[in-house]
Amino acid sequence: MADPTTTLSWGPHAPTMPDILSVDEKKRSLYAADVYFSEGYHTLQASSIPVEDFAQHYSLILLRPESAVSRKLDNAVDWLQYNGFRIVAAERVTMDRHSLRALRYFAWNITTQERRRIADHTFTCCQSLVLVLYRKSRRMPTCVELARAKGPATPELQRPGQLRHHLGSSTALVSHVHTPDEPADIIRELGIFFEEGRRIRVCESAHAGADLERFARKQVRKIYEGSEELDLDYDACVERLLHSVDRFLEQQPKSRRPADLGKLAALRAQLESASAWTDMLRISHRLGVPIHPWDWAVVGSRVLPMREEGLVTIIGKAESVLAGRGE
Repeated sequence: MADPTTTLSWGPHAPTMPDILSVDEKKRSLYAADVYFSEGYHTLQASSIPVEDFAQHYSLILLRPESAVSRKLDNAVDWLQYNGFRIVAAERVTMDRHSLRALRYFAWNITTQERRRIADHTFTCCQSLVLVLYRKSRRMPTCVELARAKGPATPELQRPGQLRHHLGSSTALVSHVHTPDEPADIIRELGIFFEEGRRIRVCESAHAGADLERFARKQVRKIYEGSEELDLDYDACVERLLHSVDRFLEQQPKSRRPADLGKLAALRAQLESASAWTDMLRISHRLGVPIHPWDWAVVGSRVLPMREEGLVTIIGKAESVLAGRGE
């Protein structure tokens, strides 16, 4: 049954979002008119979990394909269990370019095409694992506690004990996990990841509250069966990428080489700066050099521009949202 205390009052374009779901006024306004949030919210309202309880004590985590490829899904489950997050629902999902853009809609206005090209592979190459989590919150909502505990995407800023440090992220873009920043984000992502039948099933499972660690690990095994295994350490990716470029150059005829081939050979011989790496990757893309997509993703996310200068995201960055939730 719907909780009458969370019934929404209608505004000009959409219901007004309850303040408990976000401290960000702009987010509340934009999400209120967002169809993914609306679908997630109405499924939750129709469930047995009061919206206030869901906002305070539940979270969600997306274990991304790099966790599968590097065989670190079990490590993530271990960390969640050790830190007191109970898995109350577990679903395998297959992302595509549309669900990825829905997930990143309010942040990707600042990204370059090269970043989107990398993300199109890293998010969609195999299945991901979505876990709904329960932990009796302390002073902040559980999702905020998890967002802080996972650590930043930038490897140099991660600290021991944080989830991303535990998983060993190689670059900021290949960071293994995604978590929502606030309760409003959880609800919107329920609408993105799941069609209505699965949303109802997930909410029912979350309400039942059983510890589904063993079931989650069964889903891990199934994801491993359908994905390749690859070392995503930065140095390993560099070595494979350069080997791919070398093989491509060796297979080209020595006479009448296109200009780009000559540039590629010259750059490959003298990779002493980030700009040389950038140019080599861009020429390799134009020439169709068969570089493994994961090598492209790991190396490219370090040397290619990832954002358009002078632009800001539609909704504030996670750090600013979390700062608004300070104790």
